Amino acid sequence: MQQDCTEIHLFRHGETEWNRLGKMQGHLNSPLTADGVQQAVAARAKIEGLHFDYAYSSSSGRALETIRLLLDDLNLSVVPLDGLREINLGEWEGVPGDEVKRLFPEQHKAFWSSPENYVPGSGESYDDLCSRAVSVMDEIFGRHPGRRLLVVSHAAFLKTYLCHLTGLGHKAVWQEPKAVNLAYSVIRKNGSARPEVTMFCDRVWKTT
Repeated sequence: MQQDCTEIHLFRHGETEWNRLGKMQGHLNSPLTADGVQQAVAARAKIEGLHFDYAYSSSSGRALETIRLLLDDLNLSVVPLDGLREINLGEWEGVPGDEVKRLFPEQHKAFWSSPENYVPGSGESYDDLCSRAVSVMDEIFGRHPGRRLLVVSHAAFLKTYLCHLTGLGHKAVWQEPKAVNLAYSVIRKNGSARPEVTMFCDRVWKTT
């Protein structure tokens, strides 16, 4: 890695109980399932042999549990940040997705099918989330120039940020490539240049 190149390796957390039940999570938390634990253990292979200088995680329990599994026995402390948390879903949090669809049909449709048009009754819009993601990631990049970092966050957070960097925009947040559990992405930043995505949810990515 070049001396002035900062490299961030990003993962989504493992499967949770609420993922399995179809409940909306947002800022609320749900523990990893047994499968979620195994997903995190298996994902160690994606970063095998890499040395990490720092590790950051969403302050949500499911992300913290995932990054500790990824790090295994590496002697590296994890810094939890509220800024890396999932999109705030307001009154939807903890509610089954089918119930949200019944109670808020237009908002639910926009959230999943046209994120650029989603206007929340409470919580964050995708614009709000994007601003938060850019701010916290710029802060992390700025703290550790020339270093390699591990970061664990959430699906909407990661896809919104990655779609911003690649120019795909909010409309592509739930399109392919999808941020499945333990989806792996890599971002590199050379000096003061704009961060570039080189791995996008397990796909090699070249920004044109």
